[in-house]
Order: sequence, then structure tokens, then C-alpha cells
Amino acid sequence: MTLRQWLNHSFLTKRRTATRRPAGGFAADHWAGATLKHDVIRDISATGVYLLTREQWRPGTPVSLTLHRAGLQNENLQRQITMQARAVRCGEDGVGLAFDIPEGVEPRLWINLVETAPTESSPDDIVGPFKMAKALAFLSRISRPSGSAVRQEIRTKLNGQRLWNAIEIALQAESLLASCPEGNQLHGCPSTVIRILHDGSWADDDSIQQCWAGLLATACKADDADESNRAYIEIFSQLSPTHIRLVTAACTKATKFVTESGIVAARQLTCSTGEIMKLSGTRDLLRMGRALEHLSGLGLLEERFKTSLFIPVDGINITPTCLGLQLYACCNGHRGEPQTFYGAESSSTAAVAE
Repeated sequence: MTLRQWLNHSFLTKRRTATRRPAGGFAADHWAGATLKHDVIRDISATGVYLLTREQWRPGTPVSLTLHRAGLQNENLQRQITMQARAVRCGEDGVGLAFDIPEGVEPRLWINLVETAPTESSPDDIVGPFKMAKALAFLSRISRPSGSAVRQEIRTKLNGQRLWNAIEIALQAESLLASCPEGNQLHGCPSTVIRILHDGSWADDDSIQQCWAGLLATACKADDADESNRAYIEIFSQLSPTHIRLVTAACTKATKFVTESGIVAARQLTCSTGEIMKLSGTRDLLRMGRALEHLSGLGLLEERFKTSLFIPVDGINITPTCLGLQLYACCNGHRGEPQTFYGAESSSTAAVAE
């Protein structure tokens, strides 16, 4: 099925059972005690899989399966997906398992999400449809009651590589929220969710996708009306890979402390021109200067840098502002106070240490 055919396909059908099909060339990884096992997949459907394995799991036993092309399990993380499943029956040559359908998603919707999804690489791909379905199911959950509108927006406005970039961002955000005790109770403003996926879909770089995923995860709140991180999204949308590398370096290298008012701040951080070139990934002095000027103009660096034909060799101030530190924490999916992310000392403690 082509992407256009998928987009025009009726999203909900009357089908109640999933179609099972052969899955030649694909395998699933799972842990057996401390040993990672690789078993061939005989066939698969939206709701389950049959593994050719010597394992004899009892019915109901939970098993975490990572699906991928046989022999490529460690080559590309984007070409695999982890599904939670439970053993259903044991056969002469293997075990049949049922997938745990994502919480809050109707079985019929899940089946249609998988069976009508475009494939990522080739017609026999089984990973792409599950990645698509899992991501859309997650977006439906966090965007209630407007989940269908968000799905429709993603399906009609994004295509090709941008669509799959958005899927990766959603799946990484889901993983970040899964580590939160209350993660399954958090929701995002639909317009904010769409904005993040639309802007983030232009990013092909894995590290930038991770930042967008962090912003999506932190955009999910217990209060649906909370749009407190919209300013971070606006700022991050204006950053290029060079800008992001500089902000990351500034926030990770600077010494952080907590002010008397409880705000995380950074002590002055200066670098030489050579160090800045290495951090930014460019040897173009003018381009580097413009990047620093842009970051200071957005309020992410303390010094108001002004591009000129003369750039000092030593002592370039790249100290991050409080805003820059907060943005970086959000891009990493941190939901608590910034000081817990940075492990910053209080100003009084730092003064005693000095």
C-alpha cells in the first residue's frame, strides 16, 4: 500500500480480527534470564506473533520482544521496535504470543492503525507499521479528546521522511513519559503536540529529534490547559544544528548553582575560538559569530554577542542564561526542578566550597 493510498484509506473499518501473514526474514530478540535470545518470526498480525523458539512460556507470561530484520538487530535502532506481549500457546516448534495493545486504544483501532500504515522500507516490512501504529496510539492518548484530529493532521500534513521523523519523535517521547510514575495520566494541548511534530519533522539528526521528543514529553501535563513550555518550543524552532551544539556545550560544560531565589544559574564560561569551532562543528568564523549573536539575541547566552570582522581568539563568553539552562533541561525530557537535573549546589554551599 502506498502512502497516498494509506492517507485516503478509511481509518476505521468493520474488521474485528487481524490478518496474519508470513514474516520471512524477520526475528525477535528477548531475554531468557541473563541471555539475549534471537528467534525467527514465523508469522505475525496486528495482535500477535508466532516465534520459532525452544522457550516454553506458560500462558500469560509477559515477554518483551524487539522486532527487526534477521541479522540487523544492532545496525539501526530506527529499523526495530519493542513490543510487550504475553504467551498464549505453545506449539511443537515455537510459541504464539499476543501483543499488549496500548492502554486506552480500542482493539479495532489498533488493528487498523497497523494494517493501514505505510511501510518504511519495503512491502514486506513488519517494523514500520508497528512503529506507525504505536506512535499514533500514543498521540491519540495524550491528545484526548482530540486524538483523532491529531492523527488526521499528522496523516495529511506530513509525508515521506518527515512523517517518519515525526514518528520517531513521538516514540521517543512515549519512552520518556513511560519513566514517569504518572506518565499515563499526562496530556498535551493538541495544538502544541501538532506544532512540535510539524516543526520537529524537519530534523533528520537523531540528537535533534531527541530534543524535540523531550519538548513533547514535557509539554504533557496533568492540566490539559497548561501551555507553560510553549515559549521553549518557539525558541527551539529557531535553532539550527550549529546553535543546538553550542547550547548543549554551554549547558553541559558550565558550572551550575542555585541562586538564593531558587533559580539555577551558571558561572561564567569562556572558550577560545578554536574550542568554539570544535564545539559548533564549523571553521567559518563569520558563521560562528552569527550563531553566537543569534543565541544571545534569543536570550540563551548571557553576553550580547555582536558579529564583526574581528572575533577574539581567547575569552569568548558562552555562559548560558537561566532560560538556556531551563530549555536544555526540557529538551532532555526533565519534568522536575532544573536543579535536580543539573545536580546544582545552592549559592551558599558553593560559596563555602570556594
